[in-house]
Order: sequence, then C-alpha cells, then structure tokens
Amino acid sequence: KDGFTLKGAAIRMLPLAFITAVSTYTYYYALTFTSSTDVTAVFSSAAGFVYILSIIWLKEPFVIFRFLAVIFSIGGVVLIAYSEGLGSFGAIGVLLAAASALISAVYRVIAKKYMVHPSVSQAALFASLLGIYSMLALWIPTVILHAVDVEPITIASFPWTLPLIVLFHVLYNLFLCIAIAITYPVYASLGPLLAIPLNAAIDVGYRQEVFNTYKILGTVFLVVGFLILTVPLPLMLTFSAKVRSLITFKPIKN
Repeated sequence: KDGFTLKGAAIRMLPLAFITAVSTYTYYYALTFTSSTDVTAVFSSAAGFVYILSIIWLKEPFVIFRFLAVIFSIGGVVLIAYSEGLGSFGAIGVLLAAASALISAVYRVIAKKYMVHPSVSQAALFASLLGIYSMLALWIPTVILHAVDVEPITIASFPWTLPLIVLFHVLYNLFLCIAIAITYPVYASLGPLLAIPLNAAIDVGYRQEVFNTYKILGTVFLVVGFLILTVPLPLMLTFSAKVRSLITFKPIKN
C-alpha cells in the first residue's frame, strides 16, 4: 500500500530468512539418515505443498486434477518412507525431507505474495537481504553447537568441500528467487525434479544403493504429481471442462 521501500523490504525478508534457514537445515540433516535420491525425490513434493498454500494465500482456483497431483505427491512420500521401513533411520530422513519441502513451500508462497510484480532490481534486493541476514545470524548456531559439544568442529571433521557446496547453494537460491519473481511458485520446484535421475545414477554407481519396488513407485508418484502441477492453469481448466462434459449425462428429451 505504501509502495516499495528499503525498510519494508528489510522487514519482510527477516521472517523469510529464518524460514529458508530452517528448510535448508532440515534438508541437509535428512541427508544424514537416507540417500540423496530419496531426499531429492521427497523434496519435489514441495510443488504439491505450494499449490495447497497458493489456494489459501494467493487465492488460486481449486482444480480437481491439481488436487489429485497433491495426492500423488503425498502418496509418493508415504511409499518412499515405507520402503525405508517405518521407524527406521531412513524413514526419519524421509520425514525430515518432507518437512523441508513444506517449509520451502511456505517460503516460496510468502515470497510470491510479497513480490507480486517486482522489477529486476527489487528481486535482486530481496535476494541480497536474504543473504545478509543469513551471513549475520546463521554462524551463531554453529558456534553454540560447537561450544556445547553437540557438533564439535575439528580439522578431521571439517567439510573441506564446503566452499564448493556454498557456491552451488548461493547459485541455487539466486535462481530460485529470480524464478519466484518472474514466474509461478510451482515452476521453482523444477530443479529438484530434474535432479532425481542424476542423484539416482550417483547413488547406484558410487554408493551401491538398492531401490526396491516401493521406492521406485513412490518416486514415480512424485514425478507424476509434479508434472500435473506444472500444466498451465488455463490449459488445465480447459481440460477439466472437457472431462466434465464427457462424464455429465444429458437428460433424454421425450
């Protein structure tokens, strides 16, 4: 209502910085319990969560086929968790990945609500503020966890590949913010979906991971659910109208 201001952007990005930090932490923590393929596949369910939240906050229309896509996504998460064995460490990793997907969906929808039609400079400012907040605050938990000996940092345990991970993570968040600003939140979930076969190839080739029937079926469910959600809304509404016309029986005139 008051227009775009630096103060308003700074205030709005503060809770978003916290949300994205929690989502990132649960994502990486899930990797300690299960394979990267499982985490990536389950994280693609964020598209379903985005659609549900978009109906609530962005007032997107309810479309039955998109709702079925959400059911596919949830079913895929359940099947992958079941394949790991309910109550096992693998299942915990799946649940953490699902939590990360939900939190990420909250971030994407809120960001879209804040950035309705931003310019390139405004989108860049939002991304910069997100990075500044992360730089100023996220080192504090690391020091605390090290001080209380929960996650001590030593030369042997230090992840020396961290700079490379940080680089890719910065690029991911940069492209994510741009994608949310210039398109629909659902399309921002395309990256994790395309990463599923790549992660699967790495897990099979280098880690000798075994994918049983439930895990494969769950991944297929997640992919199908995502693909349905990426169909443009006008095309989806047209298709839904045609389906309704086919299944609606017209009364016979005497």
